[in-house]
Amino acid sequence: DAAVGTIQVGASMNATVAPTWNDAQSFVVGTDYKLDTFCSGRYLALRISSTEQWRLKSIDIDIKKGGMY
Repeated sequence: DAAVGTIQVGASMNATVAPTWNDAQSFVVGTDYKLDTFCSGRYLALRISSTEQWRLKSIDIDIKKGGMY
């Protein structure tokens, strides 16, 4: 069986405030190759979790500048 992880993105407008997290999305290692999600804020956060062991080889993140920051 393939390892399954969850990925969340979050954002905050202030570095001293915890990010507001989007709903977790499942990611099947070896099957899934991308995850579409969206958040906006000045400080962005990424949370990857799993109960199984697997290795993250690389990650690409597309960020679009918007607003005044």
